[in-house]
Amino acid sequence: MGILISAINFFANFLVGMLIIRALLSWVVNPYTANRFGFLARLYNGLIQLTEPLIRPVRAFLSRFRMGPFDFSLFVTVILIGILQRILIRILLFLM
Repeated sequence: MGILISAINFFANFLVGMLIIRALLSWVVNPYTANRFGFLARLYNGLIQLTEPLIRPVRAFLSRFRMGPFDFSLFVTVILIGILQRILIRILLFLM
């Protein structure tokens, strides 16, 4: 069970890391400067393709609440990953 808990922790931390890197790159890379940041633009586009399936349902749910120009879907996704990680680990520890 220890290996499974470690795998859950690694996967959750990996997802959160990808989301944080995506958020940081969104401040640097934009469509107008994509030529100047070739590698970063490709990395950013790859992260969007990998993480968008996680963020899209959260963004659709949060769009109902009209929060103006702010998009909290990335933040909420990180929180949900942490909650899911804790729930899965507690279930595994309960089964031990």
